[in-house]
Amino acid sequence: MNEIVCYSQNYSFDKMNNIITSFEINAIDKYTKIIFLYKNMVIPEHIKEKKHISCIDVSTMDVKYNVDTSLSPYVLKVIYFYLYSKHTSQADNVFLCDCTDLFFNKNPFELVKDKVSVFTETEYILNCDCNTTQIHIVYNPDIYQIIKDKLIINGGLILGKRTQCIDLLKEMCTDTADMIGRRGNYSNPDQAILNKVVYFDELNYHVSQDGTMVNCSHLSRQNVPVEFVNQKITVSGKEPHVVHQYPCFKHLNIIW
Repeated sequence: MNEIVCYSQNYSFDKMNNIITSFEINAIDKYTKIIFLYKNMVIPEHIKEKKHISCIDVSTMDVKYNVDTSLSPYVLKVIYFYLYSKHTSQADNVFLCDCTDLFFNKNPFELVKDKVSVFTETEYILNCDCNTTQIHIVYNPDIYQIIKDKLIINGGLILGKRTQCIDLLKEMCTDTADMIGRRGNYSNPDQAILNKVVYFDELNYHVSQDGTMVNCSHLSRQNVPVEFVNQKITVSGKEPHVVHQYPCFKHLNIIW
């Protein structure tokens, strides 16, 4: 059994239309479900009727595991991914991902390896002001110097065996708690923490740079052609399994 696990809060569920439709058209199989972990959202009745989708209100986790709900959604996402994967899910493999800007061309579980897979952007940490700033806030200049020459790992795509993903998420939660203890509730630490945790133990992860899953955040400034063709998103004429952050391309008009 495979599970695509997302977290969202305070959104209209309409924002999930493209992830759901692209999955149903391009990636669905009888072994795979989408799990929407959510907070403060209304789930439409027609979604509740779909057997390949489950929607779980995380308020039950808040009570059971004493979750600090004042934390930012980016911090809560990692916490809920960890709690769900460890205590509720029985899937063999999980794909932990963003949901409002993610598109399936193929089933991501075709890419599962013997290590947890994470997926790079097309820019190095030292060339990105956003990632540089986040790492300096969450950690310190020494950590930054160690990983600044690495390609940015995007926090919106994590794929692997559930038990191995639990280990990664646990480490991320530990670093998050340490950060909060030192500097308080920073709103957006998850990507900095993922990059540090993975690159400090890189041999235990598959850091994918092969374009099987594409993060678009820098592509729109690099003149890479991205198109919506035959109900799929192509990048430089190829069809990645997953395209993340496709709204970066303002011309992309997805009409089903």
